Amino acid sequence: MRFPRPFLGQSVRLRAEGFDDLVEVVAVDEDGSIVLAVTLTAEEAHLLYASVASAVHLTGAVAAEEEGPGRSRFTAADVETFQRREAYRVPMGVPATVRRGDGSELACKVADLSPGGALLSPEADGLLLGERVELVIHHDMLRELPLPAEVIRRDGARRALRFDALSVRADNALSRVITEAQLRHRRR
Repeated sequence: MRFPRPFLGQSVRLRAEGFDDLVEVVAVDEDGSIVLAVTLTAEEAHLLYASVASAVHLTGAVAAEEEGPGRSRFTAADVETFQRREAYRVPMGVPATVRRGDGSELACKVADLSPGGALLSPEADGLLLGERVELVIHHDMLRELPLPAEVIRRDGARRALRFDALSVRADNALSRVITEAQLRHRRR
């Protein structure tokens, strides 16, 4: 079964009877099973996470690993992906600050967010195509993680940013925020 694999260290949402929490990916085996940093056994479980290409929802079973204490192996039986595109985007509407190369800052909002970039509100219309900036998103998990980016597109008065190479910490936090936002929107 083929599906976009989570990366090592990524936080993913694991749901099973009596359990619903973010857990860390410890390993992804060639057969597609995913080792998680949690001890859990459930015949029916759901694993949700954001990849560069989509949001992924796996249905399957999870079993506690005998070899590694505090670890479980998730084996997928069914795969569902959402919004296949260059990068999965979720609506956000959260405040942000853009730090420009000259040291000035611009207050705006993140209209939508993906692992690959962000679409900013019209307050960011002064940004120039090709300009390199840092985006600070005022969200608990991202507040202290400036995201280096380049302005790649104008969408009316809004500006689209593409993130440069992110640190593992920033990439993991971004993935968690996107996964949680996607889950909130699915519940509506």
